[in-house]
Amino acid sequence: MKSILQFVRTPSVACIGAGLLLGQMVLAMAERQQHGLAGFGFAATCVLAAGASLTLFLRHQHVESGRPAQSAPVRAWLLLLGLALVASIGLAT
Repeated sequence: MKSILQFVRTPSVACIGAGLLLGQMVLAMAERQQHGLAGFGFAATCVLAAGASLTLFLRHQHVESGRPAQSAPVRAWLLLLGLALVASIGLAT
């Protein structure tokens, strides 16, 4: 049980989970607001804000865990977040 909890706490899993959730949120916003460009702008703003806050949180956790000398893999986290978001939208449609 302890090994499963350690796996869930990794930043990669957090990024994938957040990306899947964001994909479903974007789909729900798109279905609800069918205003074209305005709805897309609102959804894009929410995705960017959520991605930035997740990245800042994971970077803080990285520094607090005692590894400040190592640079945090922010690009990898954002890539995983984006891929999960696109996969979530693709699987739902």
